[in-house]
Amino acid sequence: MKRAPDRIDVLQWSTVATNREAWSKAAALLKQAAAEWISQSSGPSGLAILQAVEHGSDALAIGLCLDAIAGAEAEASVLQREVLVRLEGRVGEEPLSEPAVSGWHDAAVAVLKVLEPVDARAALARADRLMMDLRATDLARFSPLLPSGLQKPTDGRNACLGSIRENPCAKRSRRSGGSGFSAFKCTKG
Repeated sequence: MKRAPDRIDVLQWSTVATNREAWSKAAALLKQAAAEWISQSSGPSGLAILQAVEHGSDALAIGLCLDAIAGAEAEASVLQREVLVRLEGRVGEEPLSEPAVSGWHDAAVAVLKVLEPVDARAALARADRLMMDLRATDLARFSPLLPSGLQKPTDGRNACLGSIRENPCAKRSRRSGGSGFSAFKCTKG
């Protein structure tokens, strides 16, 4: 018996153009039933990812941006909230919940790890462009993945910069960010 899709499955599914195209052409009743099933199996982050696909947004790039946004420290909390509001039009009209944000950026990092290197670099570049569109480039410094964040290591947290530049999916460990969202920091090894 196959298992129901989790948030990583939903996000990985969203990276395939033919899947997004088929979703856009699907009947409303089918979309509603699929959204209910995905919500039950993958939680609020899976549903938010699906809503991003519905709005024609790049769900992987959004997830990578959420990784930087969620990693922001307390001094950036106002900008963090503003950027989350700016994202609403790309993922639906409802604000993203903390569980949706947390699960989405965790899924984005997991999907990034299984992509071919050229595809991973392209996804990171799209996320960088999205950070610019969201007027959130100041938050990129909180990401150990985004190229724009790696160019300005201002606080010493990117001690493993060399390995990340070589391997954008370098090992990272969880920590609790000042914002209450789960975030990541670089670790050696």
